[in-house]
Amino acid sequence: MLALAGVSEKGDWTQTQDMGDRALAVYYVAQEKVTKPTYRFSTYNLWKKKTEHNQVSLPWENFEGSWYYIYSSYSSATRLATGYVHLHGTDDTYEVRLNNKKHNSKL
Repeated sequence: MLALAGVSEKGDWTQTQDMGDRALAVYYVAQEKVTKPTYRFSTYNLWKKKTEHNQVSLPWENFEGSWYYIYSSYSSATRLATGYVHLHGTDDTYEVRLNNKKHNSKL
């Protein structure tokens, strides 16, 4: 798995020791592990004291060299983490939701 991007509440999103190190993160799952291009979105949940993820496998065959728009967000009001993947030049947008996730409310 290849880490593409992340947001930290503690300063260094490459660390994983504490809750909030990777408040939001996006990974690309290696093609050997899956049959379609797959992106994994993750966030943490203070209620369960662990990191949780959801992933989307995309139906595109020829994706090498294509431009993607990848978006990841978290709303403290709705306690919802959302991820989107959109292939440039198409109407295809795929959404991932991680419901009922509690982040640190002091930030």
